[in-house]
Amino acid sequence: MEVYSRIRRLIKGILDADTYAEAKEALSYLRKAALELPPHKRLIFYITVYPACLLYTEYLKLKERALYGFVRPGREVRAISSSDLRAISDNFSKAILISIVRLRMPISIDTALEEAKLLKVSPLEAENCIKKLMNKGFVMIEKGRIYITLKGLKALEALIDKEIEKARNVIRSLEEIKKTIKEYYRGTLP
Repeated sequence: MEVYSRIRRLIKGILDADTYAEAKEALSYLRKAALELPPHKRLIFYITVYPACLLYTEYLKLKERALYGFVRPGREVRAISSSDLRAISDNFSKAILISIVRLRMPISIDTALEEAKLLKVSPLEAENCIKKLMNKGFVMIEKGRIYITLKGLKALEALIDKEIEKARNVIRSLEEIKKTIKEYYRGTLP
């Protein structure tokens, strides 16, 4: 009976954990405690209780990564609309989102304004672009640093897919031209 109360305490420990490390530690103790269960109860435990505890531990890991990395959860992510894509179609907005993802860290507002200078964007235009990105829910500003949100990641991914498709069309068109030139040299064209 003592093993059941220990398992209950460990499950509660996982659900009450504030960090991934705490939950992971409780999960390892839970696995060890489960070995003391009778075989049929152990099977039930591994089919029902353990996956739920593991899932919650992984959720904490993702949540921590989102909070301490360069991404913030932000608003609920729905499908990205064409107006969302238009909002990040200018070079400066794209540059901000790409910089955050490429560096894998948030960028300071000062860095963003420096980037604006390189792109020949005025400070006022740059501030308006950052406000627009915030209003759309693509970025969040915390302590003077710009973080990309999950919605921002989704929008950037959609924009990149669009750019890749455009590039493919250009490549196809150039290949057609090259094919025509080769046919001319071979004398197969009139």
